[in-house]
Amino acid sequence: MIIFKLFDYDENFNVVNGKLPLVIESHFGDQMDRAREILKGRDLAELHYGLDSLDWMLQKGSELQNEHSFKITNEKEYCVISRVKALKLFADDVDITDQTQFPNATWADYFALLTLAYVREVLHPGNSKGADLEKFIFTGSYPFDIDFPIECMEAICIAECYKKIDSIEPQNNELMRKRGQKGGQMKAEIFGEIQRKCVQFYIEKFKTRSNRDASRRIIKELTDKDLKIFTTDDPAHTIERWIAKYKNGEIKLS
Repeated sequence: MIIFKLFDYDENFNVVNGKLPLVIESHFGDQMDRAREILKGRDLAELHYGLDSLDWMLQKGSELQNEHSFKITNEKEYCVISRVKALKLFADDVDITDQTQFPNATWADYFALLTLAYVREVLHPGNSKGADLEKFIFTGSYPFDIDFPIECMEAICIAECYKKIDSIEPQNNELMRKRGQKGGQMKAEIFGEIQRKCVQFYIEKFKTRSNRDASRRIIKELTDKDLKIFTTDDPAHTIERWIAKYKNGEIKLS
């Protein structure tokens, strides 16, 4: 089974106004600018939450994409898969309404966030063929997965389509977000709820502890139901990251 997720990224890159190296800008700059236009007005905390919830959404919804791919391969003997196609499929099965930390979320927002995810991922040395990206400017070779700029462009095109449809038919966004609710649609807000719950435990009970120690203690405060929300075998590490983000102002509780 393929698990869709966001990859390691450059944590120093500012998704609001960070500048790209020339070799990256020529392949991702246009997509990044268009994504920022859609997301303008969102503060940094909202964008970081949106990216985290996008990662959670992709992982939780991977089973849907795998089932879909299996059906297609039975018909065509091949199936092109990507995180963009997966997210488009999930739009029918995920309710993105009522997210406290990402108010008035739209699918245009989420596809724009996926666009930015590709940008910050390609800047991470672990996802490229070399840490010094400038060396590749005149070589004619790509320091990144060749599919990245293609999928990044597909993501922003879908985002702009959703944005255009919403501007012509404002009621469409509400219909899209409610689609599938009768079938037990997954609510994205449950991710926000567990994140806030963990950070609140940190503030109220473990603020004097180190991030790692606090995260291990918070795990013991969570119920089995809470733990099922996580998409990792090491939820303490995820909570540790959330505590660090809270300290950096990247997570707001309201």
